[in-house]
Parts: sequence; structure tokens; C-alpha cells
Amino acid sequence: MAGRFRTQAEGAVATAAAVIVYTLLGRLHPSAVALVNAFSIAVVVIAFRRGEVAGALVGTACGLIQDSFTAGVFGLSGLTKTLLGFTTGYVARKIHLASFARLFVFLFLVGLLEWLAWVGFYLLIFGERVYARNGLLFFQPLATAAAGSLLIVVWRRIDRRRAS
Repeated sequence: MAGRFRTQAEGAVATAAAVIVYTLLGRLHPSAVALVNAFSIAVVVIAFRRGEVAGALVGTACGLIQDSFTAGVFGLSGLTKTLLGFTTGYVARKIHLASFARLFVFLFLVGLLEWLAWVGFYLLIFGERVYARNGLLFFQPLATAAAGSLLIVVWRRIDRRRAS
């Protein structure tokens, strides 16, 4: 029971942190929101730490919250973040991602898949091109993978220090 509470608490804290980071980035520089996807970082960190079910649930919550910040279709980010969380949690349990380089490449690939799914659904629903914010949107998987990898590595070190 304590493990499930810890998973729920980590998911809630990660989601709240993503809202705060998203809001602060939007206030500091609106284009920064297109470069770093704080909600995707929260989803991959929880999915990596707690597995595919927790990743999918946090992905749904983060995606719907992100949708509420935008004027697009409600549920589009919810769907893609759910897929991101499940895929990250499932695959991360199957392969060894101990090194920073492997973790970065893995998070870049799942972030790129999420981004491509979002763009594909956007094109399917609206039938128009995606506004790329002067090209910053194309770098989102790269920046998100770098920030997510760094956060996971730091979290691992904190866990190791607590254990010793």
C-alpha cells in the first residue's frame, strides 16, 4: 500500500512541477514552451521510475492539463502523452538504460515518436500545417530528451545516496 501511495505522490508532484515549469517558461519567454515540453519530461520520468501503468496515467493527466493551456482540440495531447508514458514505461523495463548516452537516445526516440504522433493527429484533425514557432518546435524532442535524461540521472544519484 505504501508503494502505491508513493507512486501516486510522485505522479502528483511531477504533474504539479510540470504545470509550474510550463507557466514560468511561458512568462519568461513564450517561445521556450515550444522548445522544452515540461509535461513530457514529467511523463517520461514517472514512466521510467514507476512503469507503464503509472506512465500512462500521468501521461493522461499531463496531456489533458497541457490541452487546457492551449486553444486546440482537447484530448490531443492527452492521447499522445498517454502513449508516451506507456511506451516509455514498457520499453524501459525491457532494455538496459544505465548510461546517460543510452538514456538520452531512448528519450529522444520516444519524444520524437510522441511529437510525430501529435503532428500526425493535428494534421488529421485540422488539415493544416503546424505552426513551428520559427523552427523551435522541431528541436523539442532533443531539448526534452536532454532535460529528462539529466533529471533521471540526478534522481538516480539521490536514490543511491539515500540507500547508502
